[in-house]
Amino acid sequence: MDDTWRANVDKKLDHLGQVTSEIRVTLAQLPTKRDLTTNTLAGLGLGLALMGIVIGGIIGGLSWIKPDSPPSTPQPIVIQVPQQAVPTPSQLPASKR
Repeated sequence: MDDTWRANVDKKLDHLGQVTSEIRVTLAQLPTKRDLTTNTLAGLGLGLALMGIVIGGIIGGLSWIKPDSPPSTPQPIVIQVPQQAVPTPSQLPASKR
């Protein structure tokens, strides 16, 4: 019974060793805190750069299409209404006096 028990313990220890080596390999492939921080900062920098490019492009495009000199003042619109002669009371017909 002692040999059977020892064989079972050895088998379990071998299995435990395999599992721990698999865990070690898996942990080696996971990103570290430094990797996550680096990726976060890189994404933040890329986002800020993209925002700067877009805003700069909009401002640059608007300044490019802006005329160099201010527009001249437009001529005022003058509307002349023809004046009609207003009849004096003596010129009105007798029925409208």
